[in-house]
Amino acid sequence: MNIEITPSKLEGSVNAPSSKSMCHRLLVAALFGKQDTQINTNCFSKDIYATCSCVSKLGKNVSCNPDKQQINITCDNKQIDYPELFANESGTTARFILPCASTLLDGFTLDGCGRLTERPFSHLCEQMRKNGVSINSDTLPITCKGKLCSGLFTLPGNISTQFISGLLFALPTLEGDSKIQITTEIEGFGYIAMTLDVLKKFGIQIEYEDNCFNIKGNQIYKTPAIIDCEADWSNAAFFVVANEIGSNIELSGLNYNSCQGDKEILSLCRNVSDIDASNIPDLVPILSVLYSVSGKDVRIYNAGRLRLKESDRIKATCQMINALGGSATEKQDEIIIHGKHELCGGIVDSFNDHRIVMASAIASTKCKNKVIINNAQAVDKSYPTFFNDFASLGGKINVI
Repeated sequence: MNIEITPSKLEGSVNAPSSKSMCHRLLVAALFGKQDTQINTNCFSKDIYATCSCVSKLGKNVSCNPDKQQINITCDNKQIDYPELFANESGTTARFILPCASTLLDGFTLDGCGRLTERPFSHLCEQMRKNGVSINSDTLPITCKGKLCSGLFTLPGNISTQFISGLLFALPTLEGDSKIQITTEIEGFGYIAMTLDVLKKFGIQIEYEDNCFNIKGNQIYKTPAIIDCEADWSNAAFFVVANEIGSNIELSGLNYNSCQGDKEILSLCRNVSDIDASNIPDLVPILSVLYSVSGKDVRIYNAGRLRLKESDRIKATCQMINALGGSATEKQDEIIIHGKHELCGGIVDSFNDHRIVMASAIASTKCKNKVIINNAQAVDKSYPTFFNDFASLGGKINVI
């Protein structure tokens, strides 16, 4: 699907979408719960459906009801022997489910599609091998045999917090205590904080001190029965930036006390300076749009992890800005934005990356001419109703 957008100011109100990151975590916690769980959410993206599918094959009955904005997880489903689990293109699904399934099953296969099959799992697989699991590959498809054992797990903190979170969900259920020793500074600790927050809501206690997570075994997940999935700062950031560059949107439903790291968008909008992206990688595309019309030069650094996202997001972001008449220079782990005061418009490729699609759409509000986004359906990965909300705010969209 290709989208043509005629530049216009956005005005009105919109409910911030539920957090995809939080919903993944609630689903995985509900997987281990002994009672039924109802998650109240308006997030029904492809990534969330992928996690729902895996949770279902691991022994729960999962019922998604977008009309009622609910996901119900009940305990009346049977576990499938040696299931084939499919994460679609969701890195969060795959990295959470891999260790969690290994605590429940003697064997399974985990697969995915798109760039997810190119993204490495070697750091997590190595630690799982050391603790009881036979794993045939460090990239998808992965076949596991044998159950995960408690013990010492050593991981870098600058590769993927999802590896750490997956183990944090899995290890409390094992016999015996475990430790996760982090060998570098954790980049994106906000995502770890979200995991710890969900675990606490489900009665799981984990201690963190001196770059080490200490995890007692034989813990029981106690579901809160009904739980709300808070709104998503990562996706709300696109409308926050739209306001900064001239729109007038009222965003409702956001938790200003949230532990989500992307809440940082509020301060980053007020402070146009060089940006360390290590803790806010998902904000880089929309921040690049903001800075491209700031009239200033801005350096976004420590962004190397973006090359392993749904696209090579450093390359994709620079090509997006340049295609719209801005000026962005790509470096190995940096983006240099040479800010102007408006953009020209033009044709943008989505690179099958939902955040490039949404950033391009918001950029159109500051363009002189029309913007065409090729393969805009990539937005379904995290925010399938984005263009409905965009249109409700006065966005002029034409499917071509």
